[in-house]
Amino acid sequence: MDKYIFLDFDGVLNTGLYQNLLVSQGKPRGDEMGVFFDPEAVKQLGRIVDTTHAYIVIESSWKYLGLKALREMWATRQLPGRLIAITPSTTSDNWLLTADLNNIDLEMMLCKGIEIESWLLDNASTEAPYIIVDDEYIPTAIAQLYELVVMRNYAKNWLWFFTIIISKVSALAVSQHFNKNNNRPIGWIKYALA
Repeated sequence: MDKYIFLDFDGVLNTGLYQNLLVSQGKPRGDEMGVFFDPEAVKQLGRIVDTTHAYIVIESSWKYLGLKALREMWATRQLPGRLIAITPSTTSDNWLLTADLNNIDLEMMLCKGIEIESWLLDNASTEAPYIIVDDEYIPTAIAQLYELVVMRNYAKNWLWFFTIIISKVSALAVSQHFNKNNNRPIGWIKYALA
């Protein structure tokens, strides 16, 4: 089964620390494609991709550049992994037809979480293994996956951050394997623990 990394750029690959370093050294902060990404963050993304073999789906505001431009940037900057898609900028018909609209806050319908779920419904499955790497809280209707969202880097260095991500991906994989072996939907993460 294909696995996915839903990836934000600003605050994840584009770090304030690296931008400040570039400014302090008198170097340019970016090029015609946008700001430069933190090499250490890119290295850690490469480790995550190498470990999980997951495809990358962009859920960043950078998606407004378009998939073609992002793929060109990916190739030019030799970024790791295979960039396969960007999330939609609106909720999909599939999501609207399957959602319980009576139990969803209007605020949530305008967020990245719904865009991610819409992409999964249109392109994969809500049971597909995935992780969200973002520096902001991403509410999703699949609330049980919140603990698998990697938000801010509270770790002291990138090795710790990588360890946090791999532990969350591993926990997801184990839970999904347990559910599959017990004939339960693999997306029901909390049921694997019951």
